[in-house]
Amino acid sequence: MITIKKPGKRARQKEYKAYLASPYWQAVAAAVINRDRKCTKCGATKRLEVHHLSYAHRGQEHLYLQDLTTLCRSCHKQHHKQLKDAQKARRHGRFQTPKTPKTKSNRRLQTRKSV
Repeated sequence: MITIKKPGKRARQKEYKAYLASPYWQAVAAAVINRDRKCTKCGATKRLEVHHLSYAHRGQEHLYLQDLTTLCRSCHKQHHKQLKDAQKARRHGRFQTPKTPKTKSNRRLQTRKSV
């Protein structure tokens, strides 16, 4: 019986890094940045990067530009840190619920609930 071993994490990271350096990805990323023109999270216009919302169409991103968004480097790092923290919490059985933003309407609702 022949077993096929999946590439390790380092090998996958190296392969993905090479993919991001490819002329194909550079052209796709330029198209997405040109479309969005700013960070879709905070509105920054410098140090922009393209983030995959889904890896389902990797290698065919030019056909599925809606699967990509523009983030500044800071928001991109923050997003991946949150994903990593959530994965770690799930592994350890700790589920984190997202916090509700504190807006006037939310504060009114919270006050009414407690009365």
